[in-house]
Amino acid sequence: MHIRTSDTFFSYQIIRQSSYIPQGAGDFGEILQVTKQIKKGNLESWISCWSQKAEEIEQLAWQSLHNKDLISARRAFQRASSYYWLAEFFVMPRNSSNERLITLYKKSVAAFREALKLWHTPVEMVSIPYEGTTLSAYFFKPNDDDNTPKPTLLCMGGFDSTLEGEVPYILGMDAVKRGYNVLAFEGPGQGAPLRLLNLPSRYDYEVPVRAAVDYVCSRTDVDTSKLVLLGNSFGGYYAARAACFEHRLAALVINGALYDAFVAIPTPLKIMSEGLRNYVAGIVQTLLPQANWGIGQNMWVMGAQTPHDALEVMQDFHLQGIAHQIKCPLLIMHGENAPLIPVKQAQILYNTVGSRDKKLHTFKGSAGLHCQVGNMEVVSPVVFPWLKEVLHL
Repeated sequence: MHIRTSDTFFSYQIIRQSSYIPQGAGDFGEILQVTKQIKKGNLESWISCWSQKAEEIEQLAWQSLHNKDLISARRAFQRASSYYWLAEFFVMPRNSSNERLITLYKKSVAAFREALKLWHTPVEMVSIPYEGTTLSAYFFKPNDDDNTPKPTLLCMGGFDSTLEGEVPYILGMDAVKRGYNVLAFEGPGQGAPLRLLNLPSRYDYEVPVRAAVDYVCSRTDVDTSKLVLLGNSFGGYYAARAACFEHRLAALVINGALYDAFVAIPTPLKIMSEGLRNYVAGIVQTLLPQANWGIGQNMWVMGAQTPHDALEVMQDFHLQGIAHQIKCPLLIMHGENAPLIPVKQAQILYNTVGSRDKKLHTFKGSAGLHCQVGNMEVVSPVVFPWLKEVLHL
C-alpha cells in the first residue's frame, strides 16, 4: 500500500499519519494536499511543506480559541502537533544538538498541550520519577470517571515515536472510550528523554517501565490488579523485556513483536569489521536518503557515535534466555507483510514465552504492514474483547 506510488520513502509515514485521522491527529484533505506538494525524495521539501501546514493549522487553532470555538481549537491544535512532528521526523542530522529539530519538536509538544487544555475527557500531565530525573507522561481518564479504581492501560511507542505525535493514539483513546484509564508515557531513547535529557535507549527496559508501574500503583483511581502494558513497534521489545521482570502486570499486548532487534540489520553488516561497517554505512548514507535517516536515527537512539557502535549496542536488545519469564496473559499482533521485522519474530516469541494464556494474531491485506499502518481500525476489535476476557471485566 502506497499513497505516493513512486516514492515509498515518504509513503509509509504519510500512511502512518493517516491512520490516526479517526483519533483527530490529522485531516485527509490536508494530508493529501501536503503530499502533493512534497518533491520526491527531497527531505527539505518534506520538512518545509509540513512545517508550513503545521503553522497554518496552529493559526486556525488560535483563531478558533479566540472565537470561543473550543472544539475546533482542540482539533486544530491536535493536527498542528502532528504536522510539526511529521516535519521534525526527517530533520537531519538526528541528534539533540540540532536546533531546528528541537524547535520543531517543542512546537509539536506545545500544540498538543494546548489541545489537552480543551480535551474532551479528563487528562493530567504527569512526571514519573526516574533515576534522578522525570519521564513525561499523560494520564487519561474516561468521561464518566468517579475516581473508583479502574483497569489501566500503559502505552508506549517505539523506535521513532514521540509522546505527543503518536503514543496516545495507539489504542489509548479507544481504551478511554471503553472505561479504562490510560497512561501514555515514554522512556529513554524516545521523545523528550532522548531530545531534551540526552537519555539514549537501554536494553533493560524493565527499569523505566517499573517506574511507570510504580506511578500508576500510587494512584487511588487505578485498579492495580488490572494493569495492562502495551508496546508498539520497537516498544514491542521494550514491553516484552519489561514483562520478563515486572510481574504486577495483569496482561501484555505487543503490536509488532521483536524477539531480537539485530534481525532487522542486513546480514552483510553483521559480519563486517568495524572499519568496513563504518565505511559502507558512510557510502550508503551518501547515496540513499532513507538509509541516511535510518542509520542516523539508530545512532541517536542507541547513544552511539558511529554506525558500528550502534550495531554493537543493538546486540543486547533481545529476549533470548528470558522470554520464558513472561507469565501474564499475552496478546501478540503482527502484520504478515511487515518489511523489516518478519512475522517469524512473532512466532518465536509466542513459542518461547511462559504465559499459559497466549494468543498470536496476524493481520493480512490492508492491515498487513508493520503495526497495521494503513488500517489501524482493525486493531481494537482484536484487543478489547481479548482484554475483557483475560481481565474478567
